[in-house]
Amino acid sequence: SLTFTYGFKEMKLHRIIATCQPQNTPSYRVMEKIGMRREGYFRKCIPHGNEWWDEYYYAILEEE
Repeated sequence: SLTFTYGFKEMKLHRIIATCQPQNTPSYRVMEKIGMRREGYFRKCIPHGNEWWDEYYYAILEEE
């Protein structure tokens, strides 16, 4: 992906991360399709109104 190429080659990043809520299936499917791995599941970590949302953390390393 162009985002990864720019991040790893131009910005010299070692790791790129992305997050989404577990109920956002299309979002995490895209992350998995482009090679990112789910590295974390954080329960009730994002405040939203009067409730707390869970969140998935995805990442990809330069060597992947």
